[in-house]
Formats: sequence, C-alpha cells, structure tokens
Amino acid sequence: MGKLSHKLVPGNVYAIPIDRGYGFLQYVGKGMSDIEVARVLAPTAAELGEFTPQMCLQKERYYIRMVVRAAERRGLLKFVGNYPLPPDAALPTQYRHLEYVPHRNIRDWYVVDVATWKYRLVRKPDVDFFKLSCAGIWNIALLRERLEQNWSLEEWK
Repeated sequence: MGKLSHKLVPGNVYAIPIDRGYGFLQYVGKGMSDIEVARVLAPTAAELGEFTPQMCLQKERYYIRMVVRAAERRGLLKFVGNYPLPPDAALPTQYRHLEYVPHRNIRDWYVVDVATWKYRLVRKPDVDFFKLSCAGIWNIALLRERLEQNWSLEEWK
C-alpha cells in the first residue's frame, strides 16, 4: 500500500488473482467522469509468470470502468509491466446501460454516448448492441467473479 514506483499510463498491465490463477487487464486511459478504463484481456493464466506480451494483442473480453490505481494501491491488482496497446484498442465511444424496475418487471436498454452523456433507448437490441461494454463502474469483487465464470458480454441480456 502507499506510493507506487510507476505511473499510471496507457499500456500498463495488471494481474488479478482468481481461483484458477490470474486474469489480466490493460489500462487504456481516463473515460467518462474521469474514471479509469481498462481492457479485460481474454486469456487467463495458472501462474503469473505465464503472462506474455502477445496476450495484449488478442481481442479483449470487454472494457470496464474501474478505479485501477486505487485497487493497485490496496494490493488488489499486481503491476505486470507496460506493453503497447493494439492499434484497435481505444476508449469506448459508447456503452450500454440497463434500467430495470423489478416490481413492474420493466427492462429498458440504453446506449450511452460518451461525448454527450445522452442516453438513447434501444427498443430492439441487436447483436452489435450486446457487444457494447457496461456503463457501470466495476469493483474488484465483480471483476474476479466474472473472470472465474468466464463471463462474456453476450451473456448479459
């Protein structure tokens, strides 16, 4: 805990311990509301030493908004190193959001535009809609759970 020996810069890779080893995320930059955005990398590894820079070149599982630096300071993430972001990795311009009213069983999906903060109701979500990452801010417990379940965006419907 406390002061870290490196800066938070795009390309930083962090490991998160999970039941079957480690999951990895790569910091992309600051997004909506100045919250840190990271790519959750697709591969996991049984041992920390199994991480390779080629893992960063693969398509990510999804993007998350999360307080990466605070999680690292608390020892919840381990800094692995800095590796170039792939050319197609960028801050998302849109996210998806679910508005759910349980007592009326209403589920409304929205696309959130990052530049304008406008929410657009989506009456009939298509395949591309379900590839958008979640607009919410993740915590370590949720990220660990999703990695252990090998969860994908397509499962969130």
